[in-house]
Amino acid sequence: MSEVDSGWFLRHRDGVEHGPFQLADLVKAAQAGNVAVDTCVRHSVHTRAQWVFANRVKAIANAISSETQSTAAPA
Repeated sequence: MSEVDSGWFLRHRDGVEHGPFQLADLVKAAQAGNVAVDTCVRHSVHTRAQWVFANRVKAIANAISSETQSTAAPA
């Protein structure tokens, strides 16, 4: 496992920090609808320890996008 895969932290609107997580766990949470576009994440290397919106991380953004599409009602 690489350094970028582990050591991720997550913060929802409530401001409580959760983690550390592996990136794969955050992707699974996003696919399950448990990570919103306004959820923030940080990683010591990938985000330089700065909080960023989860949808700025490509793997998480793709999971959020696919979860949103799968729950959208047909037109």
